[in-house]
Amino acid sequence: MRRRNGQRQPVLLPIRAAAALVVAALGSLSALHALHALARGVGFVAFGNQRCSMQAERRSAVLPSRLHRSLMLRAAAAGDRGASAWILPSVEKDTGEFLSGSGTGYAWVQSSATMYVFAAAPDLESSGERARKLVKLEIEEEGSMIRLVVDGKDILNGLLTHPVKPGEEIWMIEDAPDGEPYVVVELEKQNPGREWTSLMRPKVSIGGDYPRLKYARASVTDEQQELTVNATLAHLRRQLGEVSPGKVAEMGDQLLVDMQGFELQEDGSRGESLSMGTASGQKIELGEGSGFPPELHKELVGIRSNETRDVRITLGQRAGELAGQTIICAVTCRQVQVLPELDDAMAAEVKRREQVTQAATEEGLDEEDEIDPTTFTLEQLKAEIRDEVRQRTGGEEQATVRKQLEFGLVEASDVDCEFGNLGSDAALYQEKLAAIVIEVAQREGLEAMIDMEAIKKETWDMLAIPKQGQTIAEVGKDPDREFQETQTKVLRRRRLERVLDWLEQQAVETDPPSS
Repeated sequence: MRRRNGQRQPVLLPIRAAAALVVAALGSLSALHALHALARGVGFVAFGNQRCSMQAERRSAVLPSRLHRSLMLRAAAAGDRGASAWILPSVEKDTGEFLSGSGTGYAWVQSSATMYVFAAAPDLESSGERARKLVKLEIEEEGSMIRLVVDGKDILNGLLTHPVKPGEEIWMIEDAPDGEPYVVVELEKQNPGREWTSLMRPKVSIGGDYPRLKYARASVTDEQQELTVNATLAHLRRQLGEVSPGKVAEMGDQLLVDMQGFELQEDGSRGESLSMGTASGQKIELGEGSGFPPELHKELVGIRSNETRDVRITLGQRAGELAGQTIICAVTCRQVQVLPELDDAMAAEVKRREQVTQAATEEGLDEEDEIDPTTFTLEQLKAEIRDEVRQRTGGEEQATVRKQLEFGLVEASDVDCEFGNLGSDAALYQEKLAAIVIEVAQREGLEAMIDMEAIKKETWDMLAIPKQGQTIAEVGKDPDREFQETQTKVLRRRRLERVLDWLEQQAVETDPPSS
C-alpha cells in the first residue's frame, strides 16, 4: 500500500484495477440501494408540465428545435393561443443558440448578453402617449426584481432568476410576422454568457421529514467480501495466462476464440448465419461457467489453435424469441493459454508486475512497496485485495447514502417555476435540484461557507484543460458563455456537496431493507 499525506492509498495496477472490475461486474452498492429505495417509494420523481411541481404526473413533452424557438413557440394543444403558441417578433439572430421559454402571459428568448421578454399588446399602437401610459416597466433591488404591467395587468412581478443591469432596460412595441403587436422588453444581463433556464426565480417550499431525512446504509458481508476476493484472484489468474502453441486444450485452460452462430438444418448442417452466438476475441476458461453452456466446454476439450469445431448448443431465456432452440455455434480457436496455479508463485508474479507498473509512474515506487516480490505470498495478495475491496465498497456505500439524501430532499420539496424548454426530464430534475439546494444553502446559512474565489480558480483551471483534439486550450467564439457554464457546474457541485454534508449530520439512519 502507498501512503500520501499520512493516509493509506489504494494499490495501483494490477490489484486495484482487478478489484475495481470485479466489484463493478458483481453490481455496485449504488445500484442495489437505488432498487431498495425505489421499493420503499424513495426517489420516485415524476415530471409533467414544466410549470407543475415535482410530484406532477409524468408525461412526455414535445419541444421545438433551438433553431426555430426564437421565431415560434408551438402550443401542445391545437388552437391554444397562449404564450407557448405566439409567433414572436424577430430579435438577435444568435438567440436560437440559447434556451427559450414561455409563462403565463409572456414568452422569452435570450442571447449571450440580453434577455428579451414578450407580452401581448393587442390594443396598443407602436408609439404615442397612450402606449407610454399603459406600459409600466420597473427594475428594482439592484436588478433582481421586475414589474411589468401592460394595460393594467401585471405580467411580471417578482424576483428574476438572475440580476440584470438596472437603468439599461428598455421596452418597445413590435409587430410579429402574423401582424400581432407585442410589448418587447430588453434586459441586459449582469453576467453576460450566463444561460437562463427560467425568467423568474423558482419558488421552493420544503416540508416532509426535512431536515431529518432517512437513509439506510448497506454493508458488505464477510461472505460477499470473500466472493469478491475470489473473483478478483480468478481475474488476475486469467491475466497471467501464457500462450502455448500446439497445445491440446484441456479443462482449466483458457481459450481465445471467435464464434459464429448458425441455424441448425434438419440434416444437422449449418443454415443461415445468426447474430446470436456470435463473438470475436472471446475468452473461455474450460471448466468454469463463463456464461457458456456446459456442452460448449465439453466439446472444446482437445481443440488446438486455428482449429474450428461446430458445437450444438441450446439457447437460454436471454435469447428472446430463439430461447429453447438448438443452433450450431462454429468456434475457431485462436489461442490456447495455460493458466498458472493459484499459489504463492502466482502472487509473486502479480506483485512483480505491479512494482514494474508503479516504478514507471511519476511518483515512482513507494518505500512500503519496495519488497522482494519473490517473498510475496498468496495470503498477502488476498489481504491486499480485501483492503482494496473494503475501500471501494466503502466509497460506494457513502455515495449511496448521499444519493438517498438527495432523493429524500427532492421528495420533500416542491418547486414552482415556469422553466424554459430544457429538452429532457433529466435536465428538468437538475434545474429543480439546483433550486432546492440554493434554498437549503440560504436557509441554513451554508451559502456564506462557499469560497467564491476558490470557485473561480477551479473554473479557470478547468477551462485551461485542452478539449478533445486540442493540444492547448483554445478560446471559443463566446468566452463569456464558456466561463459562465463552467463556473455554474463548479458552483452547483460545491453547493450540493455542502448541503449533503449538512443533511447527513441531521439525517436519521434506518435499518437497510431485507434482501
